[in-house]
Amino acid sequence: MKLSKVLVAAVLSFSGASAFADGESNGTGLFLEPGVTYQVGESNIDYAGGSNSAAVTRGFGLVGRAGIHVWERFFVAADARYAFLNFNDNSNNYQVKAQSWDIAPVVGFQMKDYGVRLYGGYVLAGNLDPKGKDGFDPKFEEATGWRVGAGLKLEQVSVNIEWQRIHYGKADLKRAGSSTPTNIDYNPDGLVASVTFPFEFN
Repeated sequence: MKLSKVLVAAVLSFSGASAFADGESNGTGLFLEPGVTYQVGESNIDYAGGSNSAAVTRGFGLVGRAGIHVWERFFVAADARYAFLNFNDNSNNYQVKAQSWDIAPVVGFQMKDYGVRLYGGYVLAGNLDPKGKDGFDPKFEEATGWRVGAGLKLEQVSVNIEWQRIHYGKADLKRAGSSTPTNIDYNPDGLVASVTFPFEFN
């Protein structure tokens, strides 16, 4: 929590200094930012009993942000995502389609019309649900984790790259013929590339 307070204070200071330097303000208002994403995630899956496997996810998704901007330099928003992924568990020869979603508050700062933007968010909820195959059906819920990103904003278009680390607080594997799910541990690191379209309303 201390880190979050420091981050918010730093962003506010930067935003205020930038506005003062320009000697003008475009005001404060709402903004919307829809976009498309492509993500790649990788981590070991540790199964109860000591076995483990390398797992990779990749695929396209949708992102939507809605929040408040100040002087078009500082923003606070809610970030919601939904992705259509390919999930590959190498050791178990398990390759299936998966869907994921998550929500996160985001804070950041940016140049007014053209330039760099930096932001960070904390995932509060989400899940990853690969399809079952041949009696093998993992599911990952209660997602939390950090996401930091940088982008290049050209008025109403922004090209972004992000790093994220997600922890699933509840994860298990259901096997055919077993009534008790197997506990698993999966905390993927990932990169997310996106093109988004920020629209400010002063």
